[in-house]
Amino acid sequence: MNLSHNTILNQFIHVAHGKIQSHIHMSYITHITYVHKCAYIYLSFSNMIYILNVPELDTHSHSHLFLGMPVEPYEIK
Repeated sequence: MNLSHNTILNQFIHVAHGKIQSHIHMSYITHITYVHKCAYIYLSFSNMIYILNVPELDTHSHSHLFLGMPVEPYEIK
C-alpha cells in the first residue's frame, strides 16, 4: 500500500485479555480520530505509531503529548 505524505493510516488498537485487536482506516493527516480514551495514528513515512491519550469527551484539544512506538511489535499488515 502506497501512502503519500499527506495521508496517514489510523491504526486503532485495543488490548483485551492479552490480545491486540485493530481496525484500520484511511484518513487525512490533519484528522485525529478518538477511540474511547486513546487515539492511535500510524505515519507510513516514519514507520511509527503515535499514541494520544485524551479525556473521553475532550475531542477538540490540541495540547496533548504524543508517544512514538515501533510498528513491528504489533505486526500491522
